[in-house]
Amino acid sequence: MTTSHLGLMVDLGIIGGEQGGAAGAPPAGGGYNQIVGTPDQPAQQQSQEAGGFGMLPMLLIWGGVILVMYLLMFRPQRKREKAMKEMQSNITTGDNIVTNAGLFGRIADVGEDCFIVEFGTNRGIRIPVLKSEVVGIRAPKMTPEPKSE
Repeated sequence: MTTSHLGLMVDLGIIGGEQGGAAGAPPAGGGYNQIVGTPDQPAQQQSQEAGGFGMLPMLLIWGGVILVMYLLMFRPQRKREKAMKEMQSNITTGDNIVTNAGLFGRIADVGEDCFIVEFGTNRGIRIPVLKSEVVGIRAPKMTPEPKSE
């Protein structure tokens, strides 16, 4: 081997150098065993001692992301669903409603899972509508808007 190879091997701690170590023995100041860990001190302990926190910061970040998603997305959606269910359960006979399709009608009868709704201006058309398809209690505005000049 050339001198540059020997110097490199000494620098890497593969062989002992001028420090008085035997060939093949690890140098006193560090080297390969210090990176990987010795039987007395495993590599995981060394990385934690060097300032590594392990998986704790990553778990805290993901926990924060999930919490923010819950607060911004899922919680308001559940509130809207709860309010919609409450509104649908409070509908009684005679209420004016609007359906999911945008049709206005008046409740003629209330069933277990549907309403009998009268549609049309003469209220002669009666159609069963699922309770989940009613989106609001509201009468249509039948007066025309004045034309602006």
